[in-house]
Amino acid sequence: MEYLKLLGIVIIVVGFALKWDTTAVVVIAALATGLFAGMSVPDLLHTLVKAFWTTAWSRSSSSPCQ
Repeated sequence: MEYLKLLGIVIIVVGFALKWDTTAVVVIAALATGLFAGMSVPDLLHTLVKAFWTTAWSRSSSSPCQ
C-alpha cells in the first residue's frame, strides 16, 4: 500500500510525456498523492490553497496577509 503514495509521480511523468496541461497535471498528482497518503479532503484542499496563496502573494509587494 505504501507504493500508492507514489502514484503522483506516475501521473506527473505520464501527464508531461503526453503534453497535458501542466497545472492540471500537478494539481491532479497532488490530489492523488494526498488522498493515498491518508489526508482528508478538507485538509488536502486547505494545503493546496495555502500553498497557492503563499506562492502567489510572495511574488507581490503588497500581500494582504501581512
